[in-house]
Amino acid sequence: MLPIASRVILNQDVVEIGDPDDLTPDIILEIKTYLESLKPWRKGPFKIFGIDIEGEWQSHMKWNRILPHISSLTHKHVLDIGSNSGYYLFRMMAEQPESVVGMDPAERYYRQFAILNRFASIENIKYIPQRVEAFKENPTPFDTVFCMGILYHNRDPKALLSHIYALMVKGGELVIDTLIYPGKNRFIFEPESRYAGMNNVHHLPTLSVLLDWMKESGFSRNQVVDTNQTTIEEQRQTNWSPGYSLKNFLLGEDKNKTTEGYPAPLRAVVIGKKCN
Repeated sequence: MLPIASRVILNQDVVEIGDPDDLTPDIILEIKTYLESLKPWRKGPFKIFGIDIEGEWQSHMKWNRILPHISSLTHKHVLDIGSNSGYYLFRMMAEQPESVVGMDPAERYYRQFAILNRFASIENIKYIPQRVEAFKENPTPFDTVFCMGILYHNRDPKALLSHIYALMVKGGELVIDTLIYPGKNRFIFEPESRYAGMNNVHHLPTLSVLLDWMKESGFSRNQVVDTNQTTIEEQRQTNWSPGYSLKNFLLGEDKNKTTEGYPAPLRAVVIGKKCN
Protein backbone atom coordinates (compact mmCIF):
# COMPACT_ATOMS: atom_id res chain seq x y z
CA MET A 1 0.00 0.00 0.00
CA LEU A 2 1.41 3.37 -1.03
CA PRO A 3 1.87 5.96 1.72
CA ILE A 4 -0.01 9.25 2.00
CA ALA A 5 2.14 12.33 2.59
CA SER A 6 1.89 14.03 5.97
CA ARG A 7 2.24 17.43 4.30
CA VAL A 8 1.81 18.97 0.87
CA ILE A 9 3.23 22.43 0.12
CA LEU A 10 2.14 23.94 -3.19
CA ASN A 11 2.67 27.69 -2.80
CA GLN A 12 6.44 27.75 -3.29
CA ASP A 13 8.90 27.17 -6.13
CA VAL A 14 9.55 23.56 -5.13
CA VAL A 15 6.38 21.46 -4.85
CA GLU A 16 6.86 19.46 -1.65
CA ILE A 17 4.97 16.25 -1.05
CA GLY A 18 5.70 14.31 2.12
CA ASP A 19 8.44 14.42 4.71
CA PRO A 20 11.41 12.03 5.04
CA ASP A 21 10.20 11.14 8.54
CA ASP A 22 6.95 9.77 7.07
CA LEU A 23 8.70 6.61 5.87
CA THR A 24 11.54 4.24 6.57
CA PRO A 25 14.76 4.66 4.55
CA ASP A 26 14.07 1.39 2.72
CA ILE A 27 10.67 2.57 1.50
CA ILE A 28 12.08 5.95 0.45
CA LEU A 29 14.73 4.12 -1.57
CA GLU A 30 12.03 2.05 -3.27
CA ILE A 31 10.11 5.22 -4.13
CA LYS A 32 13.23 6.91 -5.47
CA THR A 33 14.00 3.90 -7.65
CA TYR A 34 10.49 4.04 -9.12
CA LEU A 35 10.65 7.79 -9.68
CA GLU A 36 14.00 7.34 -11.45
CA SER A 37 12.42 4.73 -13.73
CA LEU A 38 10.12 7.49 -15.01
CA LYS A 39 12.96 9.65 -16.36
CA PRO A 40 13.18 12.01 -18.08
CA TRP A 41 11.37 14.50 -15.87
CA ARG A 42 10.85 17.59 -18.01
CA LYS A 43 9.02 19.80 -15.50
CA GLY A 44 9.76 20.49 -11.85
CA PRO A 45 11.15 21.01 -9.25
CA PHE A 46 9.62 18.59 -6.76
CA LYS A 47 10.66 17.28 -3.35
CA ILE A 48 9.02 13.92 -2.65
CA PHE A 49 9.62 12.56 0.87
CA GLY A 50 12.92 14.43 0.77
CA ILE A 51 13.84 13.21 -2.75
CA ASP A 52 14.76 16.18 -4.94
CA ILE A 53 13.50 15.91 -8.52
CA GLU A 54 15.15 18.54 -10.71
CA GLY A 55 13.34 18.61 -14.04
CA GLU A 56 14.86 19.89 -17.27
CA TRP A 57 12.76 23.02 -16.87
CA GLN A 58 12.83 25.19 -13.78
CA SER A 59 9.12 25.59 -14.19
CA HIS A 60 8.70 27.94 -11.26
CA MET A 61 10.45 30.64 -13.29
CA LYS A 62 7.64 30.63 -15.88
CA TRP A 63 4.93 30.38 -13.20
CA ASN A 64 6.38 33.34 -11.34
CA ARG A 65 6.30 35.39 -14.54
CA ILE A 66 2.69 34.47 -15.28
CA LEU A 67 0.98 34.41 -11.88
CA PRO A 68 0.92 38.19 -11.24
CA HIS A 69 -1.00 38.78 -14.48
CA ILE A 70 -3.80 36.21 -14.36
CA SER A 71 -7.23 36.57 -12.81
CA SER A 72 -7.80 34.86 -9.49
CA LEU A 73 -8.26 31.09 -9.77
CA THR A 74 -10.15 30.89 -6.48
CA HIS A 75 -13.36 28.85 -6.90
CA LYS A 76 -12.71 28.59 -10.65
CA HIS A 77 -12.81 25.58 -12.97
CA VAL A 78 -9.40 25.40 -14.62
CA LEU A 79 -8.02 23.49 -17.61
CA ASP A 80 -4.29 23.02 -18.23
CA ILE A 81 -3.42 21.76 -21.73
CA GLY A 82 -0.14 19.87 -22.00
CA SER A 83 0.23 19.17 -18.29
CA ASN A 84 3.39 17.06 -18.48
CA SER A 85 4.27 15.86 -14.93
CA GLY A 86 1.60 18.09 -13.40
CA TYR A 87 3.90 20.70 -11.85
CA TYR A 88 1.61 23.54 -12.88
CA LEU A 89 -1.49 21.61 -11.78
CA PHE A 90 -0.10 21.49 -8.26
CA ARG A 91 0.86 25.17 -8.35
CA MET A 92 -2.64 26.06 -9.55
CA MET A 93 -4.13 24.18 -6.60
CA ALA A 94 -2.38 26.61 -4.27
CA GLU A 95 -4.74 29.31 -5.65
CA GLN A 96 -7.80 27.39 -4.31
CA PRO A 97 -9.71 26.64 -7.52
CA GLU A 98 -12.91 24.58 -7.49
CA SER A 99 -11.31 22.03 -9.81
CA VAL A 100 -8.33 21.59 -12.10
CA VAL A 101 -8.23 19.34 -15.17
CA GLY A 102 -4.94 18.50 -16.85
CA MET A 103 -4.54 16.95 -20.29
CA ASP A 104 -1.52 15.35 -21.94
CA PRO A 105 -1.41 12.28 -24.21
CA ALA A 106 2.06 11.09 -23.13
CA GLU A 107 1.84 8.00 -20.93
CA ARG A 108 5.11 8.74 -19.13
CA TYR A 109 3.89 12.15 -17.98
CA TYR A 110 0.59 10.69 -16.84
CA ARG A 111 2.46 8.11 -14.77
CA GLN A 112 4.65 10.84 -13.26
CA PHE A 113 1.61 12.84 -12.21
CA ALA A 114 -0.28 9.76 -11.02
CA ILE A 115 2.38 8.68 -8.54
CA LEU A 116 2.84 12.22 -7.21
CA ASN A 117 -0.86 12.73 -6.64
CA ARG A 118 -1.16 9.27 -5.16
CA PHE A 119 1.11 10.55 -2.41
CA ALA A 120 -0.47 14.02 -2.25
CA SER A 121 -4.06 12.71 -2.44
CA ILE A 122 -5.59 15.92 -3.86
CA GLU A 123 -9.13 15.03 -4.88
CA ASN A 124 -10.11 17.94 -7.13
CA ILE A 125 -7.34 17.40 -9.69
CA LYS A 126 -8.23 15.28 -12.71
CA TYR A 127 -5.67 14.23 -15.33
CA ILE A 128 -6.87 13.02 -18.74
CA PRO A 129 -4.13 11.30 -20.81
CA GLN A 130 -5.41 12.61 -24.14
CA ARG A 131 -4.98 15.54 -26.49
CA VAL A 132 -7.38 18.40 -25.82
CA GLU A 133 -8.91 17.92 -29.28
CA ALA A 134 -10.44 14.69 -27.93
CA PHE A 135 -12.20 16.70 -25.22
CA LYS A 136 -15.43 17.50 -27.02
CA GLU A 137 -17.55 18.71 -24.14
CA ASN A 138 -17.43 19.27 -20.42
CA PRO A 139 -20.41 19.50 -18.05
CA THR A 140 -18.81 22.55 -16.44
CA PRO A 141 -17.19 24.96 -18.94
CA PHE A 142 -13.82 26.28 -17.86
CA ASP A 143 -13.28 29.70 -16.32
CA THR A 144 -9.54 29.69 -17.04
CA VAL A 145 -7.57 27.73 -19.62
CA PHE A 146 -3.78 27.50 -19.68
CA CYS A 147 -2.13 26.55 -22.98
CA MET A 148 1.60 26.70 -22.25
CA GLY A 149 4.25 25.34 -24.58
CA ILE A 150 1.70 23.70 -26.87
CA LEU A 151 0.65 26.01 -29.71
CA TYR A 152 3.82 25.64 -31.80
CA HIS A 153 3.58 21.84 -31.63
CA ASN A 154 0.12 21.95 -33.22
CA ARG A 155 -0.22 21.76 -37.01
CA ASP A 156 -3.35 23.94 -36.94
CA PRO A 157 -2.95 26.48 -34.13
CA LYS A 158 -6.03 28.48 -35.10
CA ALA A 159 -8.20 25.37 -34.93
CA LEU A 160 -6.78 24.66 -31.48
CA LEU A 161 -7.59 28.18 -30.31
CA SER A 162 -11.14 27.85 -31.63
CA HIS A 163 -11.55 24.53 -29.84
CA ILE A 164 -10.35 26.08 -26.58
CA TYR A 165 -12.79 28.96 -27.05
CA ALA A 166 -15.69 26.49 -27.24
CA LEU A 167 -14.69 24.90 -23.91
CA MET A 168 -14.81 28.17 -21.96
CA VAL A 169 -17.47 30.14 -20.12
CA LYS A 170 -18.39 33.61 -21.27
CA GLY A 171 -15.96 35.93 -19.54
CA GLY A 172 -13.38 33.16 -19.26
CA GLU A 173 -9.65 33.73 -19.54
CA LEU A 174 -7.09 32.07 -21.81
CA VAL A 175 -3.42 32.11 -20.83
CA ILE A 176 -1.13 31.39 -23.78
CA ASP A 177 2.61 30.79 -23.41
CA THR A 178 4.24 30.03 -26.75
CA LEU A 179 7.32 30.41 -28.88
CA ILE A 180 7.21 33.37 -31.26
CA TYR A 181 9.43 34.66 -34.05
CA PRO A 182 11.14 37.99 -33.34
CA GLY A 183 10.10 41.08 -35.26
CA LYS A 184 7.17 43.44 -35.65
CA ASN A 185 6.05 42.34 -39.11
CA ARG A 186 3.30 39.83 -39.83
CA PHE A 187 5.28 36.68 -40.50
CA ILE A 188 4.99 32.96 -39.78
CA PHE A 189 8.25 31.00 -39.65
CA GLU A 190 7.98 27.33 -40.54
CA PRO A 191 11.21 25.37 -39.89
CA GLU A 192 12.28 23.06 -42.69
CA SER A 193 13.07 20.22 -40.31
CA ARG A 194 14.18 20.93 -36.74
CA TYR A 195 14.10 24.03 -34.58
CA ALA A 196 16.43 24.11 -31.54
CA GLY A 197 16.69 20.35 -31.88
CA MET A 198 12.90 19.82 -31.88
CA ASN A 199 11.32 18.07 -34.84
CA ASN A 200 7.73 19.00 -33.93
CA VAL A 201 7.78 22.79 -34.20
CA HIS A 202 5.39 23.68 -37.01
CA HIS A 203 4.68 27.41 -36.80
CA LEU A 204 6.43 30.32 -35.09
CA PRO A 205 4.33 33.46 -35.60
CA THR A 206 5.49 36.96 -34.89
CA LEU A 207 3.62 38.55 -32.01
CA SER A 208 1.29 40.45 -34.33
CA VAL A 209 0.26 37.22 -36.06
CA LEU A 210 -0.33 35.47 -32.72
CA LEU A 211 -2.64 38.31 -31.67
CA ASP A 212 -4.46 38.03 -35.01
CA TRP A 213 -4.96 34.28 -34.46
CA MET A 214 -6.48 34.91 -31.04
CA LYS A 215 -8.78 37.63 -32.37
CA GLU A 216 -9.89 35.46 -35.30
CA SER A 217 -10.68 32.64 -32.84
CA GLY A 218 -13.02 34.91 -30.88
CA PHE A 219 -10.76 36.14 -28.08
CA SER A 220 -10.65 39.83 -27.25
CA ARG A 221 -8.92 42.19 -24.85
CA ASN A 222 -5.75 40.25 -25.70
CA GLN A 223 -2.77 41.52 -23.73
CA VAL A 224 0.91 40.66 -24.06
CA VAL A 225 2.13 40.44 -20.46
CA ASP A 226 5.61 38.99 -20.99
CA THR A 227 8.24 38.23 -23.61
CA ASN A 228 11.30 36.27 -22.60
CA GLN A 229 14.21 34.57 -24.34
CA THR A 230 14.68 31.12 -22.86
CA THR A 231 17.98 30.76 -21.02
CA ILE A 232 20.17 27.76 -20.25
CA GLU A 233 19.43 28.43 -16.59
CA GLU A 234 15.71 27.87 -17.06
CA GLN A 235 16.04 24.87 -19.40
CA ARG A 236 19.01 22.62 -18.76
CA GLN A 237 20.27 19.07 -18.40
CA THR A 238 19.90 17.47 -14.95
CA ASN A 239 20.35 14.05 -13.38
CA TRP A 240 16.58 13.64 -13.63
CA SER A 241 16.53 14.71 -17.27
CA PRO A 242 19.76 13.45 -18.82
CA GLY A 243 20.57 13.90 -22.46
CA TYR A 244 20.49 16.95 -24.65
CA SER A 245 18.94 20.23 -23.56
CA LEU A 246 18.86 23.83 -24.77
CA LYS A 247 22.59 24.54 -24.54
CA ASN A 248 23.25 21.71 -26.99
CA PHE A 249 21.13 23.44 -29.60
CA LEU A 250 22.47 26.99 -29.32
CA LEU A 251 25.19 28.03 -31.73
CA GLY A 252 28.56 28.13 -29.95
CA GLU A 253 29.06 31.27 -27.89
CA ASP A 254 26.26 33.02 -29.74
CA LYS A 255 23.30 32.29 -27.50
CA ASN A 256 21.02 34.24 -29.85
CA LYS A 257 20.96 31.57 -32.57
CA THR A 258 20.13 27.89 -32.71
CA THR A 259 22.47 25.31 -34.21
CA GLU A 260 20.21 25.41 -37.29
CA GLY A 261 20.97 29.12 -37.64
CA TYR A 262 17.54 30.33 -36.54
CA PRO A 263 16.77 32.94 -33.84
CA ALA A 264 17.05 31.45 -30.34
CA PRO A 265 13.81 30.49 -28.53
CA LEU A 266 11.74 33.55 -27.66
CA ARG A 267 8.52 33.13 -25.73
CA ALA A 268 5.49 35.35 -25.24
CA VAL A 269 2.69 35.20 -22.70
CA VAL A 270 -0.64 36.54 -23.96
CA ILE A 271 -3.85 36.65 -21.94
CA GLY A 272 -7.20 36.88 -23.74
CA LYS A 273 -10.86 36.89 -22.79
CA LYS A 274 -13.93 35.16 -24.16
CA CYS A 275 -16.28 38.11 -24.05
CA ASN A 276 -19.10 36.82 -26.28
